[in-house]
Amino acid sequence: IEITKTALGEAHPDYAIRLNNLATLLRDLGCFEESRTKFAEMLPIFRSSLGDEHHLTIADAGNYARFLRTHFPDDPALAELEAAFGADIGKE
Repeated sequence: IEITKTALGEAHPDYAIRLNNLATLLRDLGCFEESRTKFAEMLPIFRSSLGDEHHLTIADAGNYARFLRTHFPDDPALAELEAAFGADIGKE
């Protein structure tokens, strides 16, 4: 992650991909607070670099929403995701 951040910068979508992967790993390890932080850091990068209609933005917004519904259902970020991407974001 640090190599990508240094080489490409914090605004690059490849950096956001790595943050998403780390957030997923942290979630799977039960490190929910750290995971939430990485998801929250990742999404604005995708939104600004790729836009809200890009498949990676939508997929990772869905990952983040699903995570929040499971572990932090009262987090205001969930309402923001639903407002930006629709109430069904991340629902299967």
